[in-house]
Amino acid sequence: MIHDSASYEANAHMLLSGLANTAILSALSAVAALLLGFVLTPALMAKHRTVLWAARGFVDGMRCVPFLLFAYIVYYGFPSFGVRLDNWTSGLLALTIYNAAYMAEILRGAWVAQPREPIEAGKAFGFSDVRLFAGSFCRRCCFRRVR
Repeated sequence: MIHDSASYEANAHMLLSGLANTAILSALSAVAALLLGFVLTPALMAKHRTVLWAARGFVDGMRCVPFLLFAYIVYYGFPSFGVRLDNWTSGLLALTIYNAAYMAEILRGAWVAQPREPIEAGKAFGFSDVRLFAGSFCRRCCFRRVR
């Protein structure tokens, strides 16, 4: 056990820089994953089997792969295909893609748990597909007037 705090004090700027990078990377990837999840969720509920299977395969595949393995594939595997990314970009890409699968599954579950009345009201107002999906999560739309 190290009882000398001199090494911590000497490297405090590096520790704080790493903490700041981690916070920025986490915030950016969370926002990007949520946006990508919004795009992916309608594909998880698509009527076309090809689209549904592709989206379901992506989501299930990401949920079955441990994150560190996926991060290693992005960082060390992509250069074998000619795609070279720096540390920061590969971390952002890995976090975003991996968490987008979870966000899409969470949003799909939230959609399924919605009461049917607002959805039917939205269809009566002419909303369909993506507009209906986005409108149910944005409570400033016409659903509030129907109730």
